[in-house]
Amino acid sequence: MRAMQSVERQLPQEDVPASVDTVEAFRLAMRGFASTVTLVTACDAAGKWHGMAATAFSSVSMEPATCLICVNRSASIHETLLKEQRFCVNLMHQQNREALLAYTKPEFRGRRFTEAGWRLGPNGAPYQTRAQANIFCNMLSVTSVGSHDIVLAEVSDVVNGGDVDPLVYYEGAYRRTLAV
Repeated sequence: MRAMQSVERQLPQEDVPASVDTVEAFRLAMRGFASTVTLVTACDAAGKWHGMAATAFSSVSMEPATCLICVNRSASIHETLLKEQRFCVNLMHQQNREALLAYTKPEFRGRRFTEAGWRLGPNGAPYQTRAQANIFCNMLSVTSVGSHDIVLAEVSDVVNGGDVDPLVYYEGAYRRTLAV
């Protein structure tokens, strides 16, 4: 395994911002970062299904197939993820836009998993058959950073829906990608 090297870079004094609220500046920068909306789902030991909408998902490696998700420790799915260590990342399609309200707005929480298309996956996690893709994962490790846990996972199975029209989120709204 090749060792990673750290590179330090000093900015010239005139390039250093005078007084920037880093948190707010970072929040603003991330609003412009477009990403596919995912629905992370898991099933607890009692058979209850849990889900949360997320955009903090990334592939890490193709060989072995590995990904990561970031989960706020206050999220209702957090405890189930850590205990069960199996979950599904559903890459949401444009047709899933309305169903996402149940996973993003507390007043609609009672509607979770009521729309058509839900099945139990090969790793025991629920998945949405109408999603663009379903990525079934088994947890490898968890690292805590600030208010969130970074969950590194091995991909055990993938189902691709065929129709690629991802539901994208940026600037505080769901968007559609446009072919160039």
